[in-house]
Amino acid sequence: MDWQIGIICPYNEILYSSGKLYFMLFLSMGLGLLCLFIGIVNIVKRLSSPLLELAYSTRRVAEGQFDIVLPIPKSCKEIYDLYDSFHYLQQNLVNYIERLKITTAEKEQYNSEMRLARRIQQRFLPRPILLPPNIELAADLRQCREVGGDFYEYFQLGNQLYFAIGDVAGKGTPAALYMASISKLFRYIASNNTSTAQICNLINKHMCDDADDDTEHKFLNAIHYSDACIGEFIRKCKASGLWDNTLFILMADHGTRHIRHVDPSTPAAYHIPLILSGGALNVQDTVVTTIGSQTDMVATVLAQLGMDHSGYKFSRNLLADQVIPFAFFSYPNGAGVVTEKGSTYFSLQSQTFVEKDSVKEDGRLLKAYLQAINEDFNRQ
Repeated sequence: MDWQIGIICPYNEILYSSGKLYFMLFLSMGLGLLCLFIGIVNIVKRLSSPLLELAYSTRRVAEGQFDIVLPIPKSCKEIYDLYDSFHYLQQNLVNYIERLKITTAEKEQYNSEMRLARRIQQRFLPRPILLPPNIELAADLRQCREVGGDFYEYFQLGNQLYFAIGDVAGKGTPAALYMASISKLFRYIASNNTSTAQICNLINKHMCDDADDDTEHKFLNAIHYSDACIGEFIRKCKASGLWDNTLFILMADHGTRHIRHVDPSTPAAYHIPLILSGGALNVQDTVVTTIGSQTDMVATVLAQLGMDHSGYKFSRNLLADQVIPFAFFSYPNGAGVVTEKGSTYFSLQSQTFVEKDSVKEDGRLLKAYLQAINEDFNRQ
């Protein structure tokens, strides 16, 4: 017997069920897309937030706030590499600005000294004098630099008028010094001689005699003079017998300005020798290249004499078997350290550490050393 089952359902109920299904599907898709959108926004915001902070900080650096601390990103390596590049740029800018300040200050000081030298040189020139009505005399000096070797001189003695016009070889300060000496020498010699030939010969003789006796500015050069005095002192000590049993310690002073106008923040400005000599030494003609400073002289000498030097905490024996290369230096605008890895100094003007061929550990070493000095000073 063949059975057939038929289901009769109202048309409206079928449409209602399918519409409800479609509504749930669209609602689920909408909620899914909304969640996806919110997730994408959060991810983009998380990735772009460090970039926005870095952009804001670099903009402040561009506005002149070079000491601002750049935020360290932790999101991804690419952004950290970008931060590292900006940080390197910031450090270079700080170093460049610091060097520019020092150079500008030195240049301003040099210009100020040259302006003063120009006024002094103008005072060497003769003042107007009263001449007979049949004689007219006028002169003007215009140097191509602040000072120079061009000069003129004139004066009247009795019924005779003496005048000279000259140009010293060379330019700048050396020529100006020669100009001043020749100008006054002419006035002195011409006051006692009436012959032009005699005046020229005497001036030439005096200048040549000074040049022969003053080779490389022998008597005007403090280094040459000091060397001659020390040499004479040592010769007398050897002749008297004091040399045989005496330890002589020679150390230069770097408290004055460097003769080559070296940047005071560089170790080259403080590179001075420590010489131990005398007959009391068992070892002769030995060069020690260990990095040290003047404070190490005390411990070094006491150690050679077998004396206790533990009370000098900032002094080291440079001749010990194991010595850490280290030297501290200071100048009016900062302080620094020198190690075998390079040099690092702290600038009081920019309140930053400036590294020159060094490592960050040297900056921490300088900071610790300054703290130790301050604590020791407060205990005193």
